[in-house]
Amino acid sequence: MVSVTDKEARGRVAAAGFDPDDEWLLMYVAGLTGRRIAALCRVHPNAVHNRLRRFVTAVPGLTDVHQSRAPAGDADGSVPEAWVLRLEEVIAHRTGHGELPHAGLPEPEYARLGRWLDAQRRKARAGTLSQEKLALLNHVKGWQAGLRKRTEQERWALRTVQLTEFHEVTGRLPDYRSTDPEERAVGVWLHGRRIQAHHGTLDADQAAALSAAVPGWRGRSRSAGPV
Repeated sequence: MVSVTDKEARGRVAAAGFDPDDEWLLMYVAGLTGRRIAALCRVHPNAVHNRLRRFVTAVPGLTDVHQSRAPAGDADGSVPEAWVLRLEEVIAHRTGHGELPHAGLPEPEYARLGRWLDAQRRKARAGTLSQEKLALLNHVKGWQAGLRKRTEQERWALRTVQLTEFHEVTGRLPDYRSTDPEERAVGVWLHGRRIQAHHGTLDADQAAALSAAVPGWRGRSRSAGPV
């Protein structure tokens, strides 16, 4: 019987002076053994066991949490081993690269993991992912944030830089009706942000970032005088 929740366990780990987001801790709480963690992270098992021992000592009941997450209990009585192996590869990728794999990566093996993770997201949204699999995935921080969000953030950052550079060079804001394709692209993006701001749907932090980068971005696209 689990005597402490995951949230409580991480809180106690933090109170003991350890990092509650430690990857090895998250792997352990997700049900992976110390030996499996060592193999995935390519370190000596003793290094993993020594660190986990400190966590277990600091948090009574953490072992129960770990044991309760051991892969078991899918629709046919167990989570398939192949599925668990894919999850372990995803965790290892995040540990080694600092980010989750996604389908847009150039390396075929990493892109394959990204497609697998996308499939789990689709099943979770459709309600067809088992609770056991969902519980294991929920220990992978940020697994539900797909590539689309990352792409949107990158596009926002790019357009902000382009807007700033255009304003610095020309002394005006880009016009979404311009015949110049580069100016028009940035102008259309800026026009969309103005519409969002007008309707109160633009994120406050994004609006503040725009104001800091280009004061007066809410103004008219065309300058009053000749360029």
